[in-house]
Amino acid sequence: MVRGFYESIEMIREIPMGDGDAETNPVEWIMVTRSDPGGGIPRFMVERNVPSSIVQDAVKFLDWACAKDDDIEAEVTAGKDDSADTTKAHDTELAFSPTQANGMGAGVGTSIVDMTGETGSHYSLRPARSNSSSSTSSSAESFASAEQFTTARDGLLIDREIPTPSTSSQQSLPLAEDSHHNKELQKIEGKKEQLKAKVEEAREKHESGLQVESQKTDKEMQKANEKHEREKKKQQEKYEKEMRKLEERREKETRKLLLRQQKEADKNQLAKAQRERDEYKQRLAILEQENKLLKVQIGDLQHENTALVSRLGKTEEGIKILRAIKEGDKV
Repeated sequence: MVRGFYESIEMIREIPMGDGDAETNPVEWIMVTRSDPGGGIPRFMVERNVPSSIVQDAVKFLDWACAKDDDIEAEVTAGKDDSADTTKAHDTELAFSPTQANGMGAGVGTSIVDMTGETGSHYSLRPARSNSSSSTSSSAESFASAEQFTTARDGLLIDREIPTPSTSSQQSLPLAEDSHHNKELQKIEGKKEQLKAKVEEAREKHESGLQVESQKTDKEMQKANEKHEREKKKQQEKYEKEMRKLEERREKETRKLLLRQQKEADKNQLAKAQRERDEYKQRLAILEQENKLLKVQIGDLQHENTALVSRLGKTEEGIKILRAIKEGDKV
């Protein structure tokens, strides 16, 4: 945080307008400021509006000025020289400084604008944004301590013998140089008009900038909504596409599984049939082998039988045995 300070030199004078009532004469109040860090008018005086304490300081100044007028009238009635009293009164008014005013002059530029706004005047000073790169936060940081100087504490001891920059500068001006004062007044009025023109231009630029930003914001919001809808639609289409792919993949995997199961079943059936066929082949081979053996045995038995019959038929006993066998077969 950067703590900033500013100094001010003030010139307060009454401008006589004619031979009329002196109470109607305007009072010109000029304050020249110098800030540290450098810059023009402290931005906090514009951006933070006018504190109520500055208005109270203006009231204190009026009370102080009225009290000075009463002192001058008392001195005049005491028998002092009129010209000397006039000069003294004028010097007394010129010698007014922020120190003697008990801090009443701080921020008086914005207080006067605020007071005129409250009384119904058509003049107003609006806070305008700076065209520089510095932001509101930077100005607030640069003058973070400004609130310490906006309100003067009551009851401070005032030493009127201490010279101030405003007192010394005003006492050095010759009072008789009306032409010089008129030129200065013209310069000041010209600067005032320039400042008013700049303030009005800055205000119009600020309002147009706000309008452009508002339109830009609306367009950006519309673009953002359109982009969001496009992204949403794109995501929805992508989701549906992925779901279709997953569904197709699931169906494909299901068909593969069923086909695999069918193949396994067919394979098992074929293996079973082949196994049964092999078993039948083995049985057939065994039966054929047994049949061959039986044929061989039958042939052997027939051969032996033929040999026996031929031998038994040659003897009487054999003939009897054969006859008995035949008869037994008949029986």
